[in-house]
Amino acid sequence: MAQATAMDRDQLAAGVITMIATAAGMAFGDALVKKMSADLGLWQLFVLRSVFALPLLALLVRATIRDRRVSRSLLLWGGLRSLLLIGMWVSFYAALTMVDLATVATAYYTGPIIITLLSAWLAGETVGARRWLAVCAGFAGVVLMLRPGESGLDWPVAFAVLSGFFYAVAAVLTRTRLSGASSLMLSASLNLAFFAVGLLGSVVLVLLPAPDNLVAAHPFLFGNWRGMDAGTWASVALLAVLIVAITTGVARAYQIAPSSIIATFDYVYLPFAGLWGFVFFATVPDLITLAGMLLIGGAGIAILRTQRRSSSCLTITPAAASAAPSATRSTPVR
Repeated sequence: MAQATAMDRDQLAAGVITMIATAAGMAFGDALVKKMSADLGLWQLFVLRSVFALPLLALLVRATIRDRRVSRSLLLWGGLRSLLLIGMWVSFYAALTMVDLATVATAYYTGPIIITLLSAWLAGETVGARRWLAVCAGFAGVVLMLRPGESGLDWPVAFAVLSGFFYAVAAVLTRTRLSGASSLMLSASLNLAFFAVGLLGSVVLVLLPAPDNLVAAHPFLFGNWRGMDAGTWASVALLAVLIVAITTGVARAYQIAPSSIIATFDYVYLPFAGLWGFVFFATVPDLITLAGMLLIGGAGIAILRTQRRSSSCLTITPAAASAAPSATRSTPVR
């Protein structure tokens, strides 16, 4: 029992560290995309980034996975997960072009709270009162850091909430249906979906061009492909490396630790976003933003302290085990 508890703690620590590193990469990638958004379109980015990422993933899969057969479960649930994550990104960028970033990000960061709800309801994970308080504290930190404007809850904001919902469902799906799947295979599935959707979006814009005023207002979403210089090509290649690391890292974090715990550490994206915002755009966080960071960090510490007092949330319940039988055979058995 003591050995199992130590293993559980090691897996929890590994999941948390993986999520924090992944959040740093996500924030860097988003800052880079923001910097590049005037030079290429979203659909062009989806296609070209996948062109670089898929060969890298193929090499990694060949080098690390002996049994490379694609199961029916991976096709079904992995494909659904990929579509959910594509929906997340498209919804997020659709909202971002129409309302201010603070409102979009705050609406999107309802996702971790949705994850906790879905984890308790669908995955059978135990979510105690202290963890609920920690998640709420983390969300309060998000609100402090972002200070959403008064644009109101109109339909663009609904897109941002929809983005958070897509992410939450994808996270719980990874935990309950794909716990035994290779994170590299999941990443390959997602990047294939990026390529396919990017190609489809590009073709649609060629056959049915958006009105000029819409392209002028939202070139990242509705613009056609543009010429790229060497620096832009290098940035796309770097984004490909990041997307492989990020998609693999997120999948792995949610596989080896309870999703309601890992969800809290999604919030550390925001301090890293502040860091990369300073590096790329010379923005400096003020005292209110720093207070939000402290709330977010405190929420993470509270989660870990709660976890040390109880190991119940690390156990796959009968409901979760029956929902994902492969999870009981995967390396991180809980």
